[in-house]
Amino acid sequence: MKMFSCAAALFAGLFFCGSLTAQNRLVELEVSANQSAGLSIQQQWMEVLSDIGADRIRSRTNPAGKPDIQEMSSGKIVVVKVKGVIRGGQLVVPGRQFSINDKNGMREFVKQLRDDGSKVTLAEKKAFGLTSEQLVAVYKCLRQPIQTSTLNQPSAKLVEQVLRQSGLEFVLDKAARKAMRADSVITEELQGVTGGTALAAILRPLGLVMVPQREQGGTTQLHIVDSTATEEHWPIGWPTESPLKTYEPKLFDRENIAIQNYQLDQALGAIQRRVAIPFLYDQNSLARAGIEMSETDVTLVRENLAYMVAIQKLLSQSRPRMRAEMRLDEAGKPFLWFSTAFVQR
Repeated sequence: MKMFSCAAALFAGLFFCGSLTAQNRLVELEVSANQSAGLSIQQQWMEVLSDIGADRIRSRTNPAGKPDIQEMSSGKIVVVKVKGVIRGGQLVVPGRQFSINDKNGMREFVKQLRDDGSKVTLAEKKAFGLTSEQLVAVYKCLRQPIQTSTLNQPSAKLVEQVLRQSGLEFVLDKAARKAMRADSVITEELQGVTGGTALAAILRPLGLVMVPQREQGGTTQLHIVDSTATEEHWPIGWPTESPLKTYEPKLFDRENIAIQNYQLDQALGAIQRRVAIPFLYDQNSLARAGIEMSETDVTLVRENLAYMVAIQKLLSQSRPRMRAEMRLDEAGKPFLWFSTAFVQR
């Protein structure tokens, strides 16, 4: 079957988006002490430091300077030079300090420097345990728009397409592999939406989410996992920061509205064609609330009404009540995200 061939292709390979080959690194540690530290204390430290995995260790007897880290390249070799200062019973290095008994911590610090270099090791970790630079790289890989129509297309086929398009490495857990073999199709038009937002929206009804992860010394991968297996995952779009009208003025154009006993999905579809921006639906929350838009009749007859206001008035007629929220995809383009008003997203 075609669905199985798509899934098989999806599991077959790993792909890359601008990954750099890790260079071999050597870690050199130079330790000095302030005037209050005696020679015997320095000797104790040197005995401990000789067993933390650094490639070279030296001690300075002159007054201590400031902790510092520098990297010097020579061909394919990068030398990470760490200057540490023994101060108040602690070894102080940039971004860290260790007691003399914390040999495991010092050993892990040296390993991080060798695996990732000083820039990544010392950088503040943001969402998903990634640095700002790593998050931006993932964001850029996921900002290419979907080029073809997605309506009624097999979910597995588009997941494969987006993952290949992103160039990122990917890993699927057991639940994801099973879901990709299911006979599910996409019920929304995602053409023009960026790959990251589209992929998150496709995975959600399957009970899946995507999580960027990076092992120390490795490249960032997209993990497609069961939604119950993680609390942090890539969102379906991003919040707006400016007035909504600045993102999509068409939503605030005014028109005479005459909707009488239409089905809610038909009424929203008619407005979507007028404003020409994507409408994405939280199928999970709608299903939990028992909302069937095709079985919800709505009426709205008003003159000179803004489309966004019309949408809100139509949604207020669903039971439970629905809501519409403007979000942005990875390219900064707006879409409307429809969900129930009181269900956590």
